[in-house]
Amino acid sequence: MIKTVASLAVAAALGVSSYYAVDHYAPAWTAELRGLVSATGFTWSEAAVKQDPVGYLEHTREQLSGQKDDLQRIIKDIRKNMSPLEGHIQERTQELAKTEAFLKEGRGIYQEAKQVEPQESVQAIKFAGRMYPDLETFKAQLELLFHEKEGNEALLRRARETKKRLDERLYSMLLQQGKLEMAIQEIGPQIAIVQAQVTTEQLDAIMQRTHRVTEGVLDTTQKMVQDFGPVGTTKDLLETSKGVYTANPSANQAFAMFLEG
Repeated sequence: MIKTVASLAVAAALGVSSYYAVDHYAPAWTAELRGLVSATGFTWSEAAVKQDPVGYLEHTREQLSGQKDDLQRIIKDIRKNMSPLEGHIQERTQELAKTEAFLKEGRGIYQEAKQVEPQESVQAIKFAGRMYPDLETFKAQLELLFHEKEGNEALLRRARETKKRLDERLYSMLLQQGKLEMAIQEIGPQIAIVQAQVTTEQLDAIMQRTHRVTEGVLDTTQKMVQDFGPVGTTKDLLETSKGVYTANPSANQAFAMFLEG
């Protein structure tokens, strides 16, 4: 067992030393290897960049292109969900307008009926094509409509807030997509310049410019992708809206004030 562990340790040490030896004397041979291990935590050291600047630039371009693909998928997802969300908002707005109209009409009928003395003489109340046997039954109907209005208002606020957040994210992602495209386009000419055997000073300037342009773009895009969760929009709104509004003493007081208004 001890002999096996020792053999593995020696093999690992030889592998590492061999890689750095090859990287120093034949950097082009290790460019593909670096691409394979980059996903497992490999980072380009300053020495590695100087030994294989083209490999570094190509690797950076691949990172930018990968993030661009990720961002495009999210943008497509947002746009796909915008249409049903907008339809949901329109439907709720229309439903709320109808409920408010019923409440306004019903309140007038209720206030007129309440003025009749004695209350027992109030006959069946006709409202929205229905007949209500007495004032209390009609009041219960209005209270149900009032609670429905409160619930729809809460749901509509949630839907509009969701749409606003999606609009803001879509706009920022479209801007970021443009920055990614510009950064990708800049890599090609830089590779051509490096391949033209530039001086060490020129190479350093190119690498510094690449770091400056790409690192900010990569970090920002990565954060956008990580921060963005699945877009549920309409379905999620309907699910999360359950229980958004429940009757409570303050709501009942609000209803009483509405009837008197």
